[in-house]
Amino acid sequence: MVILLATIALLQQQPSGSTPGNSGIAAVTVEPAEVALQVGDTVRLKASARDSAGRALQDITVRWFQSGGHFEGKVDSTGLVTGGSTGTLTVSALVSRKSGGAPAAGFARVTVLPQPAAKLAFDREVSRLYEGQTLTLEATPYAANNDRRYDEVLWKSSDPRVVSVARGRLTAGHPGRATLTARAGNASRSQTIEVVSNPVVSLQIELR
Repeated sequence: MVILLATIALLQQQPSGSTPGNSGIAAVTVEPAEVALQVGDTVRLKASARDSAGRALQDITVRWFQSGGHFEGKVDSTGLVTGGSTGTLTVSALVSRKSGGAPAAGFARVTVLPQPAAKLAFDREVSRLYEGQTLTLEATPYAANNDRRYDEVLWKSSDPRVVSVARGRLTAGHPGRATLTARAGNASRSQTIEVVSNPVVSLQIELR
């Protein structure tokens, strides 16, 4: 294992994406070479090799390794990559001929993206406002696996005359009830707010 990893490290220092060996392998191609998948999803990589004349080599064995991205994902012995957490990882295909000779390597870069927004969390529950009162309500989107999302949150009021909303800032208007809905991707959450008359009709400041 140490020898194989050292071989991959040496090959990765070469300027090209694949490195010829003295076994007749002139190029190794990993497909797809660049791919993005969501957390929990999988993609199968395939490696092929050609000789110096461009002919495909059939008598090959492929061993798969990854460098970096220990939490971002993993690759099994068949080239199946499973996304673990958001980030990137490099997958190496070490190809050798069954007849012997030095191996050659090809590489793929896998980007792991968060799952789509599945739920919204409000920073507070608001059930009642007074006429003229304003406050800001924050909604944070999360994926189903609780990864933080940064989708734009869109707001809507069922009756803007009662409660208007702009970017989470609420303004209470006339007495009544209105339902506020926040949306981010396919996730949404609502809460109903009652606006009541403000009992404070005047304010006096005394200087002492």
